[in-house]
Amino acid sequence: TFGERGLPGEGEEVSYAVALVAWMLDRAGASGSLKDSGGFAEAHSKELLRVWRKALRLSNGDRDGVASLMGLLPGARDWGGLGVAKRKRLLASSGWMEALVLLRVVGGDEVKQMEAEAASLIAEGVSPEPFVTGDDLIAMGVPAGPRIGALLEGVYDEQLEGRVGNKAAGLAWVRGESDL
Repeated sequence: TFGERGLPGEGEEVSYAVALVAWMLDRAGASGSLKDSGGFAEAHSKELLRVWRKALRLSNGDRDGVASLMGLLPGARDWGGLGVAKRKRLLASSGWMEALVLLRVVGGDEVKQMEAEAASLIAEGVSPEPFVTGDDLIAMGVPAGPRIGALLEGVYDEQLEGRVGNKAAGLAWVRGESDL
């Protein structure tokens, strides 16, 4: 349990959100496995957060911090099955460094491998400026609406995966996806 192992960097301060999520996982009996903690977070986070917010009188900021961390655990649980783009998006998320504190507690060797893989992705850059923008799509004749968002997300994933290396290649990908 968390009480027996303590949080990494014991004696150092962690955010209130990290402490609460660690406590939630411990109280729920997450078995100390990254797989179990992610499944717990996915299945119980909304209900627990609602109950704990009321009981502990959490501020909006604390509630949002806990929700963010609980939202990152399922992605971390599935790290091995994620493509490069999804891994980079996870690493670029605002709560990743705090989530890493929790992951080190519950994940053991799984997290050591994740951190090694993450280091090389971080060195490449996890959130570069997109080559293609919404303005580019509108100029190409893509009608306004949800399709623009889906195309932007898709072409950005292609960029993160390294399959699109510049704006021209990104626009060509969009043309192929949208039949323009």
